[in-house]
Amino acid sequence: MPQWGYVFLALREDKLRKAAEAQLKKLLQSVPTRAAVTTEVRSGYGAEYEICQLARKRKTNLIVIGSHGAGPIRRTLMGSSAEHVVRHAPCPVLVIRERLQSKVRRV
Repeated sequence: MPQWGYVFLALREDKLRKAAEAQLKKLLQSVPTRAAVTTEVRSGYGAEYEICQLARKRKTNLIVIGSHGAGPIRRTLMGSSAEHVVRHAPCPVLVIRERLQSKVRRV
């Protein structure tokens, strides 16, 4: 039986971080763009909080974030990361609805 402890959690977080970084790298290679795009994988209090903190730190010009389009009941119970980012970000935020993400034409 494995021992659960801090070492295991640190190794698991490192593995998850590396997997997320690989996915981001692959995603960026598939999206042609002329804009300067930076990515960073972070862990912490919550995605929306970390996004806003990093945007302040880096003096970000624009945040692009997807929205799952949760209905009013789900949004009330769970909150909305995209909505939180729109309300608290130090810069403009472009929100892309989930239903439209598959229809966005690659240029």
